[in-house]
Amino acid sequence: MAIILLNDIEHYTSGTATIHKVVGTPQKITLWFKFANEKIIRENYRLSNQEEYAKFKEAVNAILGETPRQLDTDTLVGRTCYVEIEERPWKEGQNWTGVAKVLPVPSE
Repeated sequence: MAIILLNDIEHYTSGTATIHKVVGTPQKITLWFKFANEKIIRENYRLSNQEEYAKFKEAVNAILGETPRQLDTDTLVGRTCYVEIEERPWKEGQNWTGVAKVLPVPSE
């Protein structure tokens, strides 16, 4: 059993994150983003889906500063980026949190 103070739960907010983990197949790449508050969110990119493939390429460009012709996904781990968060409709009026966009870290 666990006692949870629901008013104290931190929700995801946009901010700077580090690529915590990358898992991929030729069909799908999953990026795990870890924020300073230790919260982790993941985003799946189906490479066969044109829109998701374009989003993945934009994310890689934001993370690396370029879109390489060939990518070793392990080179993404430990890199920092800015992650925009969005609420997405789920079922029965509920939402879930996803990654809207990955951007370069803003300059100070």
